[in-house]
Amino acid sequence: MINELPALGVGLTYCDGLHTFVLEHQDLIDIVEVEPQTLWFADRYADDAYHLDENTASQIDALPMPKLVHGVGFPVGGSRPPRRGQLGPLNCLLSRWHAPWMSEHLSFNRANLSGCEFNTGFLLPPLQTEEGIEAAVRSIRSFASEVGVPLAVETGVSYFAPLPGEMPDGEFVAEVTRRANCGILLDLHNLYANEHNGRQPITSFLDQIPLERVWEVHVAGGQEHRGYWLDAHSGAMSNDLFCLAREIIGSLPNVRAIIFELFSSYVHQVGGGVVLAELERLHEIWEAHGREQPRRLAAAARDPRAALAIGLSPEPREWEDTLGALVAGQDAHGPLADHLQQDPGLAITRELVGDFRASMLASTVKLTIRLLLLTLGETSLSDLLNRFWRLSPPQLFASTEAEVFGQFVRRQQLEIPYLDDVLSFELATVAALIDKKPQIVPFEHDPVVVLRALGEGRLPDSPSEGRFEIELSVGDLPESARIPLSAHPVLH
Repeated sequence: MINELPALGVGLTYCDGLHTFVLEHQDLIDIVEVEPQTLWFADRYADDAYHLDENTASQIDALPMPKLVHGVGFPVGGSRPPRRGQLGPLNCLLSRWHAPWMSEHLSFNRANLSGCEFNTGFLLPPLQTEEGIEAAVRSIRSFASEVGVPLAVETGVSYFAPLPGEMPDGEFVAEVTRRANCGILLDLHNLYANEHNGRQPITSFLDQIPLERVWEVHVAGGQEHRGYWLDAHSGAMSNDLFCLAREIIGSLPNVRAIIFELFSSYVHQVGGGVVLAELERLHEIWEAHGREQPRRLAAAARDPRAALAIGLSPEPREWEDTLGALVAGQDAHGPLADHLQQDPGLAITRELVGDFRASMLASTVKLTIRLLLLTLGETSLSDLLNRFWRLSPPQLFASTEAEVFGQFVRRQQLEIPYLDDVLSFELATVAALIDKKPQIVPFEHDPVVVLRALGEGRLPDSPSEGRFEIELSVGDLPESARIPLSAHPVLH
C-alpha cells in the first residue's frame, strides 16, 4: 500500500483566513490539508444528513496543489463506528480532489447518557486495553470499508493520567494499526504535549510503534495553561519540538507529507510571516530526510492483554459513556467515575469544552452573546452558559449548538430589551445559510439602530418602536454558522 502513495512534501491545514497566503506562497506549499466538516452544514430537518458548501469547496478546487483530507468529526478509536450521514459528502470531496489518502483521529466523540447518544464536545482518548484495541480495530475497518482511499489514524493527545494497568500509548497505537492494517499520522505536537503532561515519553512511544507505517507528520505550536501544555495550534513550533521533528522525521522511511497546523482563530494574531518561517523550516527537514539512513526501533516486549488494576476494569462502552458524561458536565457514578473525578485532567478538558462551546456561540449568535454580556455582566453570563451546558450536551456543529442555545434562552424568560429580536435575527441567519432560502425577521424596534449599536459593542440608545422587518437573502449571509466542532479546542 505505502509504495503506491505519492511523496507530497510540506503543507498546512487550510482555512479561509489563509487562502490568499496559500496562493501567494505556492513555492513553499506543496499541499493543503482540509478538514472536511468545515465544508458542510447539518440538515435542520433530517438527523444525520448534511449539505456540502459548494462555494468554499470550489474555492479549494481552484488551488493548484494536491489536497489531503483530515477528518475531525468521525474519530475511529471508540466502540461506536462513525455515523453514516457524513460519508456522502466525505466521499464526494475525496473523489473530486483525488486525495491519495485520508486521516482521522484514534479517539472517540460519542457516548450514551440515559439511553440517548450525544456528542462529547471533545476528541477523547480511547480505552487502551485489549478490549479497547478490538473496538478501535472494528471501527477503523468499518470506516475504511466505506471510503475509497487508504486510511491513516492520528496519534492523539490526552490530558488524563494513564489508567492503572493500562497499556502505554505507543503499544496501543502499534497494536491497533497492525491489526487494522492502516497507516499512522504521527502528530508530534500531540506526543510533545502528552510527555509534558506526564504521559509516555516521546522516545518510548517511538520505540514501540511501527515507524514504517507513518505516512504523515503533523507539527504545531501550543501553550501552557494551569500546569498543562495544550495542543492549541496557536503559533510556531518551539525550538525543541523543531529539533525533535528534524531528528524523528529522518527516522521515518515512508513519510509522504509534513503538515503545519494553525487554528483559524490564530491566523491574524500569528501573521503570515510566522507561517512562512515555519514552512521554510519544514522544507529543511523534508529535503534532509531522504538523505538520512532510517533507523529501525525494536518494539518493547509486553503482553497487550495485561489487566487493569482490580476494581478498574471497564469495557470500552463503560469507559466512553463515563468519560463522555463527565467531560460534558453530566453526572456519572461508580469506581471508574470516582477515579476520573480525581484526575485534574478532567477539569482541564471540561474547561476546553466549555471554552470551545462559548466560541461556537460567539461565532454564530455573536450579537446575542454581546447583548447578554452588556446587560447581565460577565459573571451572570458565565452562570447562564454553565446552566445551558449542564442541561444540553455539546453539538457537533455550531449551527445546531446555536439553535439549541436559542431554545434554552427563550425558556429562561429573561427580561432583556431587544433580546428576542436579536436572537431571532441571528437564528434566521443560520437557517437561511443552511436552507439557502430568504428569511423574513420581524423587529419591534428599529433593527438598523439595534444591530448597529451591538455591532459596535454598546447597547442601543432608545431605538424607535414599531413594526419592522428585515429580509435576509442568502448572498448577504456570513459563513460563521457552518463552523464545526474542532478536534482540538483551545483556550482564549
